[in-house]
Parts: sequence; structure tokens; C-alpha cells
Amino acid sequence: MKNFLTAITFFITIMLSAQNGWIQRTSLPADGRHRATGCGIGNKGYLGLGHVNGTTASINYADWWEYDPASESWTQKASYPTVNYGAVFYVADGKAFVGGGTFLNGEFYAYSPVTNTWTSINPCPASPGDKGAMSVNGKGYVLAGLFYEYDPATGLWTPKTSPPVTFGTWCIAFSTA
Repeated sequence: MKNFLTAITFFITIMLSAQNGWIQRTSLPADGRHRATGCGIGNKGYLGLGHVNGTTASINYADWWEYDPASESWTQKASYPTVNYGAVFYVADGKAFVGGGTFLNGEFYAYSPVTNTWTSINPCPASPGDKGAMSVNGKGYVLAGLFYEYDPATGLWTPKTSPPVTFGTWCIAFSTA
């Protein structure tokens, strides 16, 4: 009887939390894909790049979309300079910094939502792809064997101390600072 009551309590808790959890929003008006890149800048979300494994060939994307939760709408923005997937990103100085991935080595581009443009920045000394990146105190950090720090004020990449663990492919990173 105790196990039965525990199971009932568990399922009621799950059902109640599901009612207050996920809410369906407007779907992206573009093809579905995986290994895409996404980030948040201010109060808007951004998503793009990625690919689909086709039956005869992969389909690769360079499109870039903005989601506005206030109007619950998607708007297509300036496309990334090349098709790419597995790219890493971080946000600093009100811009998205996106680079590496399958089709780029250390090349990075900065996206400005104010001007809706992509600008090439100095390349990362390593070739990050399918790895983690994050920003802390206005600087970007990319994991590519070592951590590399990008300072938007100087435009320079600086290698940092290696992490004490090995990260595999498709890892993620985030910061709370």
C-alpha cells in the first residue's frame, strides 16, 4: 500500500508540474534541423545554421532567425556568411559571436541585432566545433582543447589554462555571471 501511495503521489506531482511547465509557442517558420546555433540577446532569441541529413546529401543552412516573445513572432534576419553546423557561440557586448563548426576552422563572425549585420572578427587560434562556449564579464570563452578568451574591446584571443578534465564532442557551457 505504501508503494502504491508513493506512486500515486509521484504521478500527481508530475501531472501538476507539467501543467505549469512547457508552453507551446509559435514554431520556427523554417525547415527543422539539428546542430543549429542559438542564443539570446536582450529580450529576444536567435536561431540559425544547422543541417539535415538528407537521403542522398546533407542540406546545410546559413539562415538566421529572431524570436520576439512579446509578439510571439519569428523574423528572418541577415544570413550567416556561409552554411555551417556545429558552430559555437557566445554573447558579449550586445552581439552574438558565432564561429568554428564544420565548415569553418577558427573563423568567427559577430552579429549585431541593431544593424542586422555579420562582421568578421579575428580568427580563434583553434578550430572549435561541437564544443562549448560562454561569456563572462563581457568576454567570450571558447573550448577547443584549451580555453581561449576573446576580448571584443581589443579583438584579441588569449589562450587560458586548460580545464582539469577532458571534454568530448557536443559538450555545452554556460555562465551565470
